[in-house]
Amino acid sequence: MEKKTDRRVVKTKHAIFKAFVELLNEKDINQITITDVAKRANINRKTFYNYYSDINDVMEEIENLVVAAFIKNIGTVEFTNMADFLTEIFIKFTETVNHDLEFCYEMTIVKWK
Repeated sequence: MEKKTDRRVVKTKHAIFKAFVELLNEKDINQITITDVAKRANINRKTFYNYYSDINDVMEEIENLVVAAFIKNIGTVEFTNMADFLTEIFIKFTETVNHDLEFCYEMTIVKWK
């Protein structure tokens, strides 16, 4: 049985992710400090370090979560013919993005700056 994550952990990580993405829209990832993220997320630096060792850890977790959500979503697609398969993959991708549209939009802007 899968252990449920504490709501406080989920809330804190969400605040860190949101702060991180907002900061990515303002500056390059190499210019973002842990203090920047902590202030924006309204947490202290120690709390940040409870979950991550550095800024790149945050980015890596976000990337892994997006990929995992997409993989989980396409796991239900059955291959019958190539056209239907590609259509279903596109639909599942769209569903994944639409699940958290604002976040994906912000990440897309960051990637194409």
